[in-house]
Parts: sequence; C-alpha cells; structure tokens
Amino acid sequence: MSQNLLSNVFKPTYVYDTVAQTYSSRLEIVNIDTVSANVVSAFIGSIGDASGNVYVGINAGNSYSNTLSNSNVTALGVNAGQGSSNCSNSIFIGYGAGVGSLSARNTIAIGANTIGSGTGNIYLGAGTGSTSGTSNIFLGQGIAPTGVISNTLLIGNGSTTSIGNSYPTGILVSGITNATPVYVSGNLYSCNAVGINTITPTYTLDVNGYGRIGTNQNGGLGINTNPLDYTLNVNGDMQVTDGYGVFRFTHDSLLNSVTTIDATGSVNGAVATLAVTGGFFSTTGTTSGSTTTIPLKKGMFMISAISNTTAQGYVGVAPGSSAQTLVSSNSGSLITSNAGNVTIAANTTWTVTYFPSP
Repeated sequence: MSQNLLSNVFKPTYVYDTVAQTYSSRLEIVNIDTVSANVVSAFIGSIGDASGNVYVGINAGNSYSNTLSNSNVTALGVNAGQGSSNCSNSIFIGYGAGVGSLSARNTIAIGANTIGSGTGNIYLGAGTGSTSGTSNIFLGQGIAPTGVISNTLLIGNGSTTSIGNSYPTGILVSGITNATPVYVSGNLYSCNAVGINTITPTYTLDVNGYGRIGTNQNGGLGINTNPLDYTLNVNGDMQVTDGYGVFRFTHDSLLNSVTTIDATGSVNGAVATLAVTGGFFSTTGTTSGSTTTIPLKKGMFMISAISNTTAQGYVGVAPGSSAQTLVSSNSGSLITSNAGNVTIAANTTWTVTYFPSP
C-alpha cells in the first residue's frame, strides 16, 4: 500500500541547480482528484488542464474529466464559470461569474453573478452583462439589458446609466454634476460631431445652451485660425442673429469685404436704433495720374475728397446707376458732376458711402 502511494501520489525528485551546481530535492504530488486542507503555502502553484483552462474555487469551471470544449478559460471564485462550454480566451472572476456561459470568446466578466457571454465583451459589476452581443463594455452594478446588445458602452447602476449609447455612432454622456449632456458622434478613434445638451448634433460642434471660454479676461476662441491676442478671432464668413435682425460679415464675388445688417424698422412698437437693409457700405480709394468716376447706385451717396490741404464734400441721390442729382456740395474742383456721373480729380484720396434704396 505504502509503495503504491509512493509511486502514484508522492514522487520524490531531484532538480539540478546550474548556478549552485548542486541537486535539490522536490516532492511532487500527482494523480489526486481532491485535496482538503486549511492552509496551503506554496512558492509556485501550477494549475491548469491540457486545454489551458485554470479553475480556482469550489465548483469553479468544469470537472477535470469534462472540459466541455473550453480552452484558455480562467475562472476564479466559487461557482465561477460553472457549466460553461465552448468558451475560449475568457476570464470569469467572482462568485458565480460566467455561470453557464456558452461559446464566450475573448470576454471578461468580473463581479458576483456577472454574465460572461458573447464575443469581445467586458462586463464589470455584480449582476452585470448581456447573454448575447459583441464588443460591449458595461461598468457598474446590475447593468443587464435584454435582447441582442452590441458595440455599446454603459456606465452606471442598473437601468440608470450616466453614460450610454452605441459607440460606433456615438457616446452619450450625462448625469454629471453641474454639467449638461455631451454627445460624441464618431467611432472609437475619431470624432466627427460633438453635441452639448443635444443627442443629435448636426455639426462638428453643436451647442444647445450657454457656454463660457476663459475667466477673468483670460481666454480666447479662434474659428478657422488661432485666437492670438483676441477674445474672438474668426477667419471666414460670419453671421449673428437674435431672431429680430441679422448681422453678416462676408465678401462679394470680387472678394471685397461686405458687411450687412438686416433688420426690421420696429419690433413690438420699439423703433430700431440701427436698421439697415440692402447694402449700406463705404469704400475708399486714391486717384493717381488720372481721374476716377464713382459708380452710382440707387439711393443716396456721400463723397469726401482730399488733396493736400484741399477738401470737398458731395451728397447726391441716384434713381439708378446712370443718373444722379446733387443734394449738397461745397465749392471746389476735386469733385465734378453732371446728371450722369461724379468724377474725382487726379491725385486725390476719396471715400464714398452708399445708402442704397430697394
């Protein structure tokens, strides 16, 4: 009897130490199904079956005689991975984690009674997980949506999640103290739309509410450019509206800067302080060796001309682009006019301001 135990259970061996160049004894325990002990102290514990599975805990995993086609599965905890089958490259940690998992692939389930199914999933939290689906990340207690769930990030507690949505199309961030929801639309590596206080951003940045950039005059916003030393620095066309009028800063077909203000004459009986529609603008130039003819526009126009110490002003009104009438002018030779046009003398700096009529 003792000789049989010695050969089949306790196997004394000797291991050669190449550094100390000596042999050391080692006792191997083999061919044992169950070991009962209060305390086991070991330097190294080599645990696993021929399929790379490691089960630690009462009723963890499957019987050594019935691996149920699992491979490279680690189950740690009482009942962890119990009854799992056809699973591979997965980890179940915690009481009852991954119980009955079927065909799980590359899935991590950590927490008491955490569900460990599907492919490429990460479930962290007691009672958290999904019985099907791929590429999910659930962080929190009791997050267990029904149906087929895939490509979804959920963070929170049970059905109340502070972060949740399908991350190939977006991530909804909400439930943050003193903050509004943020929706990030894009994929895992890039973002093509961000919505603040809206879950359907139409533009790269879509804000529904108030915002602040900088404090104590320490901040700047650059649009299509760097802020540099400006609070707001815009490179491109601009439009501002309050629902009653519109301010636009843009350019015409000749790339000349054009600023327009469109507004109604009065709102609820209050007369607008400034209400300009249709192209109020000024332009400046300098004549050199020849005269300059000022183009006419329908409406009123005002011209000033300066040459050395001589100055002259002219105010006229035009019914169209080919006729005009003098309203007021001081004497001088810098500005000459007839019914058809207005001309500026050579070597003169001039400015014309138009007040067009519809």
